[in-house]
Amino acid sequence: MRACEATSYDVNLLCARFGASFEQVAHRLTTMQRVGARGLPFFMIRIDRAGQSSKRYAGASGAALAETDGRCPIWAVHNAFDAGGRIVTQLAQLEDDSRWFTIAKTVRPQNGEAEFAIALGLDASMAVALAATRGIDLKSGAAAQIGLGCANCTRPQCPQRSAPPLGRVLSFNEYQRGLTAFEFVGD
Repeated sequence: MRACEATSYDVNLLCARFGASFEQVAHRLTTMQRVGARGLPFFMIRIDRAGQSSKRYAGASGAALAETDGRCPIWAVHNAFDAGGRIVTQLAQLEDDSRWFTIAKTVRPQNGEAEFAIALGLDASMAVALAATRGIDLKSGAAAQIGLGCANCTRPQCPQRSAPPLGRVLSFNEYQRGLTAFEFVGD
């Protein structure tokens, strides 16, 4: 806990200090909830390139991003696969207007056969303590508009929609093409 506070939760510094991997530090950050020594309420998720999760911990965060099975393609955790092992950060806003700050990085297990992206996230209102948020307006700054996966998202005109939202009536117009093939009533 003292190391986290002293480094402003700088994950790279924590990895170096404790000789631990990004995944190990991310996992530990989700469990620091001892009475009298509570850390920030992080969530963590590990996904493969197809967006399938193989680990997820909501911790004390209550984050729907960690609990849902769907992944939004606009969420920066997917960009980590193209970042060459560098940390990717994002301020994101869900449909319920909750704002989340996430940090993502790719990892390879010891057998090296697969690559995963680890996302570590925190409610943006609590993220001011993070070194990674310096210079970012967490309260009213620009945030990526993401959802909880295409089937659960009702954002109209999403440029990355791969499926219609569940329970919504699709709308078809043979004379116009929209941004997505899945126009739905209520757009």
